[in-house]
Amino acid sequence: MYDTKLRIGKEPKPFQMANLKEINHSTTMKTSHFLLPFLCMCLLFTLSHCTTDDSDDMDAEIDLSDANALTEAIVVNGATEVGGDPPAPSSDPNAPEIEDPGDEVSVQGGELNLELPVISGTVAGVYLQIPGADSYFDIPASALAGGRIAQDYEQFSIELPDNIQPGTFCVEYCVYDSENLVSNIVTVCIEVGELGGANSDFLIGVWNITKLVFEEGGTTRTQTIGEPFTETFTETLVCADGQTTDQVEIEETEDIEFIRITFSENGALRFEESGEETEADLSTSTCESVVYNTRPYSDDFTGAWSYEEENDRLVLIINEVDDGKEDQNVIDFSISLDGDTMTAVLEVEGETTTATLVKQQ
Repeated sequence: MYDTKLRIGKEPKPFQMANLKEINHSTTMKTSHFLLPFLCMCLLFTLSHCTTDDSDDMDAEIDLSDANALTEAIVVNGATEVGGDPPAPSSDPNAPEIEDPGDEVSVQGGELNLELPVISGTVAGVYLQIPGADSYFDIPASALAGGRIAQDYEQFSIELPDNIQPGTFCVEYCVYDSENLVSNIVTVCIEVGELGGANSDFLIGVWNITKLVFEEGGTTRTQTIGEPFTETFTETLVCADGQTTDQVEIEETEDIEFIRITFSENGALRFEESGEETEADLSTSTCESVVYNTRPYSDDFTGAWSYEEENDRLVLIINEVDDGKEDQNVIDFSISLDGDTMTAVLEVEGETTTATLVKQQ
């Protein structure tokens, strides 16, 4: 069933927070129920707590063009900073290989996880450097998400300082295996948004999502918040005799009670949603009898937002917690206003998700 939740995870769910970021990494829409259709860049995000300091050095904005200053300012969790340049890629054909994971978006004071999509070989650690810096970071496998040496998607975490200059900077990284064979180098550019943003006062307050429209491959699906939505599709199920199969019509339903986003003046964000969904349990269903499970859901996540007036762009970063794990959904919208109604559009790889939001009075 289409997930309309705007979730922050990597696989969009119903229109929950996780949906936004996940759209970039999945062909289905599933993550907060709201975020799943939107969130699609995939980062793990934790909004850092701001601290005050009377020192001018602490308050000075960090220039993105100063590679050494930026190296000293960011925090690469679990890493050791080493002087000089990292080892060069190995010519050995047995060296690991990784693919380009794509660029990322974050905000001042944010934390993001960069992915290690391994094509071949295993990962014992990561070398990361900001181009032009006099040092680099050595990140052991124990600091990767999961802390394991494996041929799999791993992630490592970077924390950005509160006083980083808005703009774009890039990092280069490669992986090495237990034999110290070094992979190819990939470059990831990170766009840092200003918390809040200039001329963004119109956003301050509470906005309710009233409608979601999903367009893909010439098909349009509209979901009105507060009204049940049913999707019908066909599945091939094994019959009770365990041998024959048959085509069975499946009906799954979602009823979103509300999706609410609160924008605060300091760039902080709160995402709330509630609803109920009924899904088929295909693992226990047979061609004679389809088993359905109904479950309520309720999410209350924090995050951050950044508005860019020049391009009518709104970036939401939502921290979704699922089974004790925190994932970040990054949703990059283009927006337009008509009084107290806002239209937010997300386009990702041929899929378009449009949300209608109404400001709460």
